Amino acid sequence: MDTEKSQETVHVQEREMEVSSARMSRRALLATAGLGGMAAASGFLLNSGLVSASNGKDSTVTNAVYGNGKKACCETTTIESLRNEANPDANRPYFVKNSGREGIFLYDPADTSSADNSGTVLVSPSVGARFKRIYEGSLNVRWFGAKGDGVTDDTASIRLAIEAGRGGSVYFPEGTYIVSTDDSVTRAAFLLTADHSGTTLHGAGIGTVIKAVNNGILKFFYPFRLTTAKRITVRGIKFDGNADANWLTDPEVSLNAHHLFYFTPPADREVDNISFSECFFRGSFNSAIQSYGSAAHPYPHPISSQIRIENCHFEQTGNHGVGMNEWVDSVVTGCTFYDLGMKPVLANGFGSGMCVDVSGGCHNIVVANNVGERTGIAAFKAETHEKPNNGGDVPSSHILFANNIVRNFKREPNLGTQYAIRMNGIRVTAIGNQFENYYGRGVDISGKSSECSVIGNLFIANGATIGSGIYTSSNGGRMKFANNELHNANGSGIECYASNDLIIQGNKVSGANYYGISMTHCQRAIIDGNECLDNKMTGILASGSSNRLNIVNNLCCDTRTGAARTQPNGIRVLDTVTNVELTHNQAYNHTSTDILFGTAPISAIENGVKAWYSDSLPTTGAWREGDKIMCIHPGSTGFVGWVCTSAGTYGVVNPIFQPFGAL
Repeated sequence: MDTEKSQETVHVQEREMEVSSARMSRRALLATAGLGGMAAASGFLLNSGLVSASNGKDSTVTNAVYGNGKKACCETTTIESLRNEANPDANRPYFVKNSGREGIFLYDPADTSSADNSGTVLVSPSVGARFKRIYEGSLNVRWFGAKGDGVTDDTASIRLAIEAGRGGSVYFPEGTYIVSTDDSVTRAAFLLTADHSGTTLHGAGIGTVIKAVNNGILKFFYPFRLTTAKRITVRGIKFDGNADANWLTDPEVSLNAHHLFYFTPPADREVDNISFSECFFRGSFNSAIQSYGSAAHPYPHPISSQIRIENCHFEQTGNHGVGMNEWVDSVVTGCTFYDLGMKPVLANGFGSGMCVDVSGGCHNIVVANNVGERTGIAAFKAETHEKPNNGGDVPSSHILFANNIVRNFKREPNLGTQYAIRMNGIRVTAIGNQFENYYGRGVDISGKSSECSVIGNLFIANGATIGSGIYTSSNGGRMKFANNELHNANGSGIECYASNDLIIQGNKVSGANYYGISMTHCQRAIIDGNECLDNKMTGILASGSSNRLNIVNNLCCDTRTGAARTQPNGIRVLDTVTNVELTHNQAYNHTSTDILFGTAPISAIENGVKAWYSDSLPTTGAWREGDKIMCIHPGSTGFVGWVCTSAGTYGVVNPIFQPFGAL
């Protein structure tokens, strides 16, 4: 008999637990609150009707938890009802059942000041009661009223979540969250300051979208602006600037999101240790991530430090993917870039559209293992800026571009010369990169640069615009170009103008529309072990006032046959060049002379002895004992050359030469 009553009681309990969808199972209660939440609530439950039910003093567990016409251990309610609660009970958890905002709240009688933030604190104004959400782990923006429906402006709700989550973690479930701002001072939907340091913003991947409102109140605004924030982590979120909504109709008003993330530290390193991973950036009117860079901001700009961007994707930006200005100790790695720049950023101009722009004042930057396609004027740049009013230079230094692959550049003739990499800094290195179907110059090394290296890169141009594979001009010198392959440049393979202290070693140049390697007005250069094949003009050319060139161990030839050959000379040294070492080179199968010297004596250095090349004795200049004139065509003179046996100056006391090396 007792057994039958026991079974009947169990059946009644099972039916009652299925009665109302508003009632919550103990398992769901545990899952919602989490271990931390239930531990916090355990003190209430131990003194509640649940204990009575377990002791057989109440009819069912369900009634004990949710009530049966009398008070229960946990009350199911809504946010609206909780805000109207006139008799809060500190001994009872309140389960809020609003869709997407579910959770357990406890009344905190000791708190009389916390503001209602819709997510973790709810206030009943009539009695001043504060109800606190019990949770562990991340805050959820949905708790604060964010809809994520792609229509509702969720800015206010997300702000509440970020403020509540200072120093912790804020989670964005899948959905499209529309954001905007009407703040004409910060122009930011979300302003992150020192109060937010240590905060993590994370989502569910590409399904979580934070999107700028279409045609916002302000023409220029930034979804996120960082001023004094440190240790900020952003991962697994897609950011959409929505700039393409009206881009083609009126570029001046289609500025829905100027930059998606904008760093404006008021002092050095006040934006520090910022991390982006597995994020997607698209549709920014200007750059996706950018720091101080406007001409309106006087140099020096404050430094942003320790920025890490990894495994992110950048697409359809008006300007750059990442625009650095005075960043230090920062890394961009494992990212992809697609369709950047060359849209009408302003009515009279285009965005240059680089993957990464390392602007003036950046130091210790690594840009490595990234992939780009359909970039704009360039792939990468390291720049030196000038302070206004001749205030001096702000160089970038110690910049590394390594193992990146960029292909299929765009073309915009109005932008002038395009390039794969621009170096205008100190100790900038490009190593192991691959650039295919680019326009203009492969590497452009400008006047403010020095100690730059271009090593082991592959450049395959499409030959559509004028530009050399590697171009250096009028700079601080001390450059090294080694082990690169340069194919189909529409200019020369390697072109050096008025540059000093160069090492050009082990490069392979083919199919250039001009020279393989060209040296004009250069001082102190080693051209060693290069291959110049099948170029339209001379393999290696030395011209102008170039001086002290070592041209050794090079191979210059045209591998084609008959009329298909175009390379006229292997090596040509004009008679204005002085002090040339020209030894151990191979040159053959050219349409003209394999190795060609000018008509006047050309000086060289061979085994420590100064020498000139000519088929006749000089008639001008000062000559020292031991100087040599080496015959260009010794077969026609019958001897190897002449040696000066008595020093002199023509027109004063003429020097004396004797032939040597009779044939």
